[in-house]
Amino acid sequence: MADKIRILYIAASGNITGGGQVSLLNLIKRLNPRRFIPMVLCPEIGSLVDELRYLDISVEVVKIKSLRSLNLISFVKTLVKICGLIKERKIGILHSNAGSSRETICSALSARICGVPFIWHARVTVQQRSLILDRICAALSTRIIAISGAVRKRFSWLPDNKVDVIYNGVDLNRFTVQKSVKIIRREYKISGSTVVAGTIGRLDYWKGHRYFIESAAEVLRHVPEAVFFIVGQDGDTNRSKLGELAGRLGIRDKIIFTGYYEDIPLIISVFDVFVLASENEPFGRVLIEAMACGKPVVATNAGGVPEIVKDNGTGLLVPPKDSAAMSEAIVAILKDREKAVKMGRAGRRRAEELFDIDINVKKTEHVYEKLIRSYKNE
Repeated sequence: MADKIRILYIAASGNITGGGQVSLLNLIKRLNPRRFIPMVLCPEIGSLVDELRYLDISVEVVKIKSLRSLNLISFVKTLVKICGLIKERKIGILHSNAGSSRETICSALSARICGVPFIWHARVTVQQRSLILDRICAALSTRIIAISGAVRKRFSWLPDNKVDVIYNGVDLNRFTVQKSVKIIRREYKISGSTVVAGTIGRLDYWKGHRYFIESAAEVLRHVPEAVFFIVGQDGDTNRSKLGELAGRLGIRDKIIFTGYYEDIPLIISVFDVFVLASENEPFGRVLIEAMACGKPVVATNAGGVPEIVKDNGTGLLVPPKDSAAMSEAIVAILKDREKAVKMGRAGRRRAEELFDIDINVKKTEHVYEKLIRSYKNE
């Protein structure tokens, strides 16, 4: 039997702050234990570290300073630490799950020094700081994994044999069991006749929650019994500002802010339609989660969203920043129960066909195997 491959994953945070950390956990949990041994490097202690240790995954905490504050001495010390881990643990592959340049560059250089392949997992559509850094990171990477075709376009200058598109996977089993909507309706004092449109995501500006609220005001003209859930913790926008917007529109009592909600399948169960209002979404994991729950979706036609949602099949796509179009789509679904059910069933089938976590894991493992074979043949 072939030797096991030891993989060192580089995380941008020690906490579970978003889809990137969830994707990393989903992958690590399902790696073939007869073939792969995972280990994770995190910059600080947090909920991600706690979860990894609970799973009995080896974790090392190494702080990597930002590029602006980085000096030559601290940079070299960090390189020495990572190289030491690579040699001590006999690492076969470095896989960076970190989007920021500091983790990617530092870990890529360590891999290059130690002569092991390096994978950069790209999860956003644009480099927010510098295209030069993108090219440096790409040059240092043996392979790049893009989470969508939209993210692949970020590396348009690279050949196909340098970049793999592997969609994020979702554990569909978590979204198979039907949750009781009565639990949520009791918690938030919602009557049985009330219909619900909901969105889930950190309250960041680019997530477009303000457009969701603006669309809600128009929806209520046609569906006055509707309420609107906004699920997610504060980001660079906060619920007080969004609440003020709802107040100015005269619909504050119709908007329910839940904050962070751990049981996503449960909260989705109460939605009659799921809405994603992002200005530009690299992928949109929560869309798959809603589809896995059999919910029709309304989403902006931006970034990787059209790769997930089949327009007029599993949901309706609308232009970004277009509250009027969004409200029209929400009303169309809420007013046509038969259409909503049909879209929900189609969404579940599409999630099973394209976005099951097992598909993601197998494709990622295939990349690992190809890299190891190519390095052995050099």
